[in-house]
Amino acid sequence: MAITASFSTLSLVMISLVMALTLLFHLRGFNAQTASNAPTILTSLGIFGTFLGVALGLLDFNTTDIQASVPDLIDGLKTAFWSSIAGLAGALSIKLRYLIELRRDRASREQIRMATVDDLAQLLAQIRDRLEDANAERHEAELLGEMKALRQESQQQLAHLNQQMGHYQQQMVEANTRALVGALETVMRDFNTRINEQYGENFRHLNEAVGEMLRWQQAYQQQLDTLIQQQQITGAIMEEATRSHERVVEQTRVFSTVSEALEGMLAGLETQSKGLEGYLSALSSLVSSAGEGLPQLEGRFDVLTRQLHSSITTGHEQVQGLLESSSEQFSRAQEALNTQVERILSRNEAQLERLDQSMEQELNRALQGFGYQLTALSEKFVSDYAPLTERLRELVALAQETEAR
Repeated sequence: MAITASFSTLSLVMISLVMALTLLFHLRGFNAQTASNAPTILTSLGIFGTFLGVALGLLDFNTTDIQASVPDLIDGLKTAFWSSIAGLAGALSIKLRYLIELRRDRASREQIRMATVDDLAQLLAQIRDRLEDANAERHEAELLGEMKALRQESQQQLAHLNQQMGHYQQQMVEANTRALVGALETVMRDFNTRINEQYGENFRHLNEAVGEMLRWQQAYQQQLDTLIQQQQITGAIMEEATRSHERVVEQTRVFSTVSEALEGMLAGLETQSKGLEGYLSALSSLVSSAGEGLPQLEGRFDVLTRQLHSSITTGHEQVQGLLESSSEQFSRAQEALNTQVERILSRNEAQLERLDQSMEQELNRALQGFGYQLTALSEKFVSDYAPLTERLRELVALAQETEAR
């Protein structure tokens, strides 16, 4: 049943027809004429089946859809070959039977050794045998010619078939390549669709997280700009304080110059005081020598001397107080300036430390969240698309096997 199922209907019909004719030639009136004509008929019928199978196989052959046309072509070739085999087998069976019966007739005639009529019959039989042998040789020559023609036709058909098969294999490789490319494109489209469906939400959250990080960076940039502005303001304040300090130093130098000038002036006043004392002493001696006649002049000179001494003492005290107050104010201003500068520097340093710590914490938190999301996304991607990778590997292996064939 399995062998019968492998044949097409046309193949079974041709084989059955050849077998029926072969049985008919064997069973009904088998003679030399049958042995001469039957092989030709059976061989011709086999050749007819060969061409019929090839013609039917190529009838619906579509070069644009080779894969769908190959089964019909294979069935036609099966019909062609099996029809030829059946025809040749039937012809050979008739030839073999004829040769066997011919040998039997010769053996039986050799055993008959009778006179006159028997000899004449033997002679006639020999003549007939010779005629039959000549006829058989003629038929054998015709059969050999037909076999040669059939072989040439078979070789031509095989060459044409090899050419068609080569063209078919090339088209099959191209078709398989196009099918593989189409399958890969379909798989990639499905892959992208599933990526968009399954990971669109994750990517959206990731984009939102990246957006928040960008906004945080913008806010941090604004804070940095504000801090830079504050630093610039602080620098301006420091420059102003430096200029004030320089002015205070210049004023201190002026005070020193004034103090030195006042010291010189005091020294001159002291010298003048000493000179006045000398003058007063001389005047006193003059007055004393003059006697008591000049009491009013002496009183005036005493008043003048006391006023001059009081003025000199007051001026010296004022200059000394001014120097002391200037020195104290300069010391207080310098201490206040140093305190203010230290306070500004410590406050800026604390702000920078807090800003660095907050930046580091926010950046670490954002990077950790981003890393966790990427890790989860990678694990999900690997777990979901490992079967897809296996399918792609199988498709590539199948394509390689197809090209190798």
